[in-house]
Amino acid sequence: MVSYCACTEFMRDEPFYRRMLSNWPNLQAGLADRDAHIQFWSYEFKVHGSCSNYVPKIYLRKALDLKDKIDIFQALKAHRVVAGAAYQRSAFETAIKNRIGTTAFAMSCINKNGTKILYEITICTDAANAIPCSQRNHMSKDNCGKGNIKFE
Repeated sequence: MVSYCACTEFMRDEPFYRRMLSNWPNLQAGLADRDAHIQFWSYEFKVHGSCSNYVPKIYLRKALDLKDKIDIFQALKAHRVVAGAAYQRSAFETAIKNRIGTTAFAMSCINKNGTKILYEITICTDAANAIPCSQRNHMSKDNCGKGNIKFE
């Protein structure tokens, strides 16, 4: 059962649901598990968007629009940081700083057999742009360090 009802209503908008599914899926759920994806987006709204002035559909649409605007994958690709290889943290920093204008972001890694694997890049934003993150929210998630980081 979906816990946050406001998200179930707008997910009847099939084109928006497909956009969410292709851009921000719940990676722990199968593509056909609609309820699991809606629960995930409900959670993301509850944690990150509920203090905004937006209803869930507008908040999530703005999040997708920011994702498209910032386009981290394109920024990395433009600096020849591509999946399948390992890079120094500075390579990620240069690519992202050139895109968002700051190095105020966090990189989260997982350790797999002694290799640091990039798991997530967190960028703080306001309604329209990347902004510096507070130390409390940003640096606590940054665990990749300065050495080689594999980008899968």
